[in-house]
Amino acid sequence: STQSTWVYPVVIAPLFNKFTPLAEGDIRTGIEELITQTGLSCKSVFEVDGSRQSAHSNAYVTGFFGAKRIVVYDTLIADLEHDVAAVKAVVGHEIGHSILHHTHYMFLVVQANFFVMFYLFGLVHNSPELVTSFGFKESTAFVKLFCFMTVYSSVVMPLFQATMHALTRRFEFQADVYSVDLGMDLRAPLLKIAKKNLGDLNPDPLHSAWHHTHPPVVERLRAMSVLLAKRK
Repeated sequence: STQSTWVYPVVIAPLFNKFTPLAEGDIRTGIEELITQTGLSCKSVFEVDGSRQSAHSNAYVTGFFGAKRIVVYDTLIADLEHDVAAVKAVVGHEIGHSILHHTHYMFLVVQANFFVMFYLFGLVHNSPELVTSFGFKESTAFVKLFCFMTVYSSVVMPLFQATMHALTRRFEFQADVYSVDLGMDLRAPLLKIAKKNLGDLNPDPLHSAWHHTHPPVVERLRAMSVLLAKRK
């Protein structure tokens, strides 16, 4: 929700990791240049000790209003060998998500799912078949909700998840385009991160479409190559 996205980076995340202002240097200067270039409303750039939990590397822009911040994993800087251009390309992609309001769109989609869920429950909660079809003889509020959620999670949620994945995959392509429009080349950093994170570079298309929130790396590399060729 919006509240969790706002509160999490300021209150919850620091309970599990150490967030320190990104040290002065070329990488911080490069990120600050990106903030100015994109007009992102962000005054805080942090490095987080993500290596405490795993070797996974990442960066993200999170929060709303005065709490908006850029967070760069220590593993990302290490995996990209302190390459300023590479780190900027990744951060530019993440800034793209924020500038293009992808978080807001996802919030609206989630709320739409809640609306549909409660609407459908309102239609069927007084139907005796809702509970008797599961073998229950007594109908209580808990039993009704349990039976409804069993059906909803089995029938509707898989379709909702597939829709969400299609949307997030589209957003990833859009953020890639945004990074390219900033003059960045995300291809080499993306490939290096995928290899370091032991990602499947070219999974089965149907499996990926149904289960993955991100497009296959091969597809993203191909799309960016076409886009960069047009920019020349």
